[in-house]
Amino acid sequence: MGSRGISDGLSSREAGSNGRDSPTRSEKRGGRRRSAFRANIQMMVQVELFATLGPYLPAGSAGDAPLLEVPTGSTVADIASRLGIPADMPWIALINGQDPTFRQRLREGDVVSMFPPLAGGQASKS
Repeated sequence: MGSRGISDGLSSREAGSNGRDSPTRSEKRGGRRRSAFRANIQMMVQVELFATLGPYLPAGSAGDAPLLEVPTGSTVADIASRLGIPADMPWIALINGQDPTFRQRLREGDVVSMFPPLAGGQASKS
């Protein structure tokens, strides 16, 4: 009969030898891992869709600027995807009436305004 080793045949997770699979200090105190906790937090943002984007408002929306519950850390691109706006459809967005920075994260209560690119006007004469 051969020796089965220290774990007596238990997997590394059951034996508690793998630091990644063992509970964190927070979990030992009854807490959750931070990434799992943050993924569950939701926030409310107001969404305004104009012109050809209007049909992508959520079904049953009351008015032109419904509140939308989204995960914390969402971006305007996440909103567009969630609303089903096709990835190849161009749009311009403002957050609270201001140009957002690239990949700007939304905050609770933000107003996201989205509209198609505008064209037109008159060329200047020289």
